Amino acid sequence: MGGSHPFTTTETKRRWPVENSEIATAFWGCIDGGQLRSHSGLLVIAGSTKSGKTELMKQVVRSYLSRPEAQGKFQTLVTCEDPIETWYADSPESDVEKMFNHGVFYCPRQLGIDVVTVSQALKDARRQTPNCYLVGEVREKADWQSVVEFAGSGHLIVVTTHAANIQEAILRIFSAMEVKTPQGRRSVANALLAVVHAALYPISFGNANGSSVQCLAQMPSIWIGNVNAVSQLTADGLSSVVPNGDFCLSRAQFLRKLDSSIGRGFELSQGNTTSLIEGNQAKQSLLAQAQREDLRELSNP
Repeated sequence: MGGSHPFTTTETKRRWPVENSEIATAFWGCIDGGQLRSHSGLLVIAGSTKSGKTELMKQVVRSYLSRPEAQGKFQTLVTCEDPIETWYADSPESDVEKMFNHGVFYCPRQLGIDVVTVSQALKDARRQTPNCYLVGEVREKADWQSVVEFAGSGHLIVVTTHAANIQEAILRIFSAMEVKTPQGRRSVANALLAVVHAALYPISFGNANGSSVQCLAQMPSIWIGNVNAVSQLTADGLSSVVPNGDFCLSRAQFLRKLDSSIGRGFELSQGNTTSLIEGNQAKQSLLAQAQREDLRELSNP
């Protein structure tokens, strides 16, 4: 698969996207364009099993660590997973060394082996002052409480969780934090950098040879925690979390942010053959599928 595009083939054995670099770049572009005060806070990447959220999270973190303003500065990435599934180079043996050679001190920690609880891991991390902290699959109430507290202390923390949509992901945090008042919602909202819902959807379209091509495409929706978003979430709760093109982007709205990269076309590898997909056709197929999914989600909140 060429061009580091957010696509994968649907072979007998599914292969999830290895590179979501362009989606990650567009994501940070949305964040920066959302008039946020800083890049600190809680970034939640939600989705179902096999939704591509782990790979998307990996690329979002990589994109953050390689941002222009970070060049020439040594950075620290600490992770906490059970088990560790998000290696950032080739293997567990080579990851730490390779990341160090690229200016990143990488400290992977596994629950049950290196640390007992997420709370303890985050407490230890404060001594390391990490530029980015990653927690895989937050489920427990106590873990959410520790994560939100850590995010509110001026750190960037990226987590994944299971949720059917953005609203459910935020509701899960509200429930864990026992939020019952607008003041409680504001406290959590102020700690949120963004909430992303990752989802892989099958699409099909013809290639230059006239045959049909089947793909899985990553189509995320995103809530961006800028001043307006925080104010509306505080006042109106989850009813404010609807696509509006401002701080809450539907899947179709987000894909339009990828217009420049999708528009030039891409290569899709299937077995021993490579098909060149014409850019405009790919874009229209993706947008049509995204719009269908947006309508479905609005009809079944």
